[in-house]
Amino acid sequence: MSEAYFQRLQAALIAAGRHLPTLVVDSERLAANIAAVRRMTAPSLALRVVEKSLPAPDLLRLVMAGLETNRLMSFHLPFVQQAAMAFPEADILLGKPMPVGAVGGVSPALDAQVHWLIDSPDRLAEYAALAAQSGRALRICLEVDIGLHRGGFSLDRSGEFTAALTRLRDDPNLHLTGLMGYEPHIARLPRLIASPARALRAARTAYARFHVLAVQTLGPEAAAKLIFNTGGSTTFMLYDGSGAETEVALASALVKPTDFDLPALKALQPAAFIATPVLKTVERPDIPMARGLSRVLRLLGRSPQRACFIYGGNWLADPCHPAGARRSPLFGHSSNQEMYDLPASSALKPGDFLFFRPRQSEALFLQFGDIAVFDGTAITDWWPVWHETH
Repeated sequence: MSEAYFQRLQAALIAAGRHLPTLVVDSERLAANIAAVRRMTAPSLALRVVEKSLPAPDLLRLVMAGLETNRLMSFHLPFVQQAAMAFPEADILLGKPMPVGAVGGVSPALDAQVHWLIDSPDRLAEYAALAAQSGRALRICLEVDIGLHRGGFSLDRSGEFTAALTRLRDDPNLHLTGLMGYEPHIARLPRLIASPARALRAARTAYARFHVLAVQTLGPEAAAKLIFNTGGSTTFMLYDGSGAETEVALASALVKPTDFDLPALKALQPAAFIATPVLKTVERPDIPMARGLSRVLRLLGRSPQRACFIYGGNWLADPCHPAGARRSPLFGHSSNQEMYDLPASSALKPGDFLFFRPRQSEALFLQFGDIAVFDGTAITDWWPVWHETH
């Protein structure tokens, strides 16, 4: 990303009258990433968009249209409810199991649209009791452990899994819709433990065994109707469509925070930035009560010749412009006026912007109000984000 790019983005924000910390999404880069993801995904696999990573209805609508999918994955009940209202045609799979008490408080109107995730026999019994007592018909997806070891039904206790399948087959209030197996460890494991290729083989082998058990327990016709969900932004491109998997989930890769700067995603561009005004610049900043020590540290190159204080700070993000800016190790974090060291040659001044790349999207996208949409020249729109409900 060039100096010219950030100068255009700064000019666009100023022209839009925006002088507050702002989350920006580059719509041109997002469109290019959507096209790249489609090229990288096996044609036989459906795509499911993880809404927590793109938590704004207009953003989701654009992505779902670009990927030609109505499938969402959700992780937070207030957002499930908002997604169901915003996208009445959406098919929503829970990405984590919800406490049965929370599910009991959700409108039965959502039951035809939502797949509830079950990770254990005990939780299945709780949901069965809820359905029987309330007369609700619940769609159930079973979480299976294909190598992450974060819970879910395990092949080491395959009897529990087949018993759950049998119970779901026979319960008139519960309807089995599929399995969900998550495997982000494939791209993150140290190579000393396992290569990505070996971890992928192990995960797919485990999923294949769960598929066999489903066929044996339910019959091939019933098993053929199930969702077999897997994948994530770091692994979706690894599946060729030849296995048990029927769909892959992703979202963060489409805006490419820094945690997704991986070789497998080199075709994608960063498309999300934080822009925040510079409030103050300081020449030869001093440590409080230690002016002499500050001079020594500057001579040793341990303290900067220039620095700035920004509007806000302490985000899960890293500065990306101007080049060489870094959070001050001497002053530490601040959510109010965080200090950043600058190169001695920096011309940054109050009223300019310091730019960051988020490390993740998810919760960070909710911290700035409406998202600014940048088309490479101007701010063309503002996208509201999901809100918490009580």
